Amino acid sequence: MSPATIRICVGLAIWAGTLAGTLAIANLPGDWGHSVCGVWGCGPPLQALVGCHASWLVALLPVGMLVRSAISPATFRIVAMSSLFIALAGVALVSIHETCTWFMSVGDSVKAYLGHRIVFVLLTTIELPILELLGLSGLALFCCRRRAAAVVGLDSNVVSLSPNSDALK
Repeated sequence: MSPATIRICVGLAIWAGTLAGTLAIANLPGDWGHSVCGVWGCGPPLQALVGCHASWLVALLPVGMLVRSAISPATFRIVAMSSLFIALAGVALVSIHETCTWFMSVGDSVKAYLGHRIVFVLLTTIELPILELLGLSGLALFCCRRRAAAVVGLDSNVVSLSPNSDALK
């Protein structure tokens, strides 16, 4: 086997073990409580919620790293911005859905908790990685900005040697 094949196999084994470990969080003993309960609803056990969100991160992070290494920085920035837009669209759709369904079906005394309800639904929606995509695309854009700032910083240190520059005087 070539070193590249061994590296890929080891990487996949580590990734699979990490994914299995994050999914196993749901089976940890003890009661972590229902810290996402209130008049807006009550969610699943906290272990299951943490395990599912962590699993989405473990599943998506290597994809982002592979995409980052396969395309140019400018294209990666476009992909990161598109991912951020998709995640924000997911947040907007959840907000609209909850406003049209939950808000209209509850009493006036509970309507003040619409924001809590939207956050609750976002936290307990494990079928779609809305929060994970939001966080990872934001992180990718932050890294793009830092890299661009570093490149601009290097370019600003270049001294011009044109006949009209102050460096020659």
